[in-house]
Amino acid sequence: MSSDSRWSDHVHMVKAVGSTTTGYYPTAAGVATEGATSVLVHITSASTSSATVSIEGSVDGSFWKALYTATDPTVNGVMAAGPAPKFIRANISAHASGTLSVAMVFRTMQADPIGSEWKLLTAAANTFGALSVTALTDTGLTITRVPYADTGGLLKDAAGLAYVESTGTLSATVLKGGLQQTAAAKLTDGPIAVSGGSLFITKGSALGSSTLATPVATDDDGKILRIVSTTAYAHVITVTTGKVNKLAATTITFTSAAVGDQITLQAMSGIWYVIGTIGTITIA
Repeated sequence: MSSDSRWSDHVHMVKAVGSTTTGYYPTAAGVATEGATSVLVHITSASTSSATVSIEGSVDGSFWKALYTATDPTVNGVMAAGPAPKFIRANISAHASGTLSVAMVFRTMQADPIGSEWKLLTAAANTFGALSVTALTDTGLTITRVPYADTGGLLKDAAGLAYVESTGTLSATVLKGGLQQTAAAKLTDGPIAVSGGSLFITKGSALGSSTLATPVATDDDGKILRIVSTTAYAHVITVTTGKVNKLAATTITFTSAAVGDQITLQAMSGIWYVIGTIGTITIA
């Protein structure tokens, strides 16, 4: 019993409900809350458990309503609270394992902070299910640094990895392995939409009617595209005028028609620039 005149507490314990035991506790008739304004419930297990514990309330001891339900309580347990009904009980069901304990605190206060509905106060080890928020601030993080999960899921940030949203720039002190380049095969005629990586021409005759997409300024800047012939044919790739080395060219032709012929292009400001060739490659 508290000595503060604003409230009084009465504790009712339901302890050591053995593994696989089910039923109503302390009895099917429940226990009177003695005019309390709210009830605080702590449901725990001696270790892990497989059980369902429903806290039920009644105004007459005959008709009961589930107020809060806990599933598989742990050693730390869950705590829930809500406005006090006239009678209250614990209903333990689906009990496959674990020794359970239930503690109920009946609290009478002049200005009760619990509110008008039952709710979870804290879960085992301060964990909970899905969280949906419009804004979340972690004061332990540093601006621009990239966050990562540390031991036990602790959210931290990487001093050597930073991202600047305004410029879309990601910088790293050390980047092991580099970026993985993509590779694609070109077996038939048709548009060439890739803007980076390697494109291997595998068509068993001369490629034609295949237009290379123009790189997008800023978005594609710096991307490197290598086009390699795996068949011995004079493949022809169409390009938009002025988009390769700023020339008035409309085609890239693998003139020497040999396996291994290739051209390497790099994008900058919406233009492809030739940075390397193998074999005879004609741009005209």
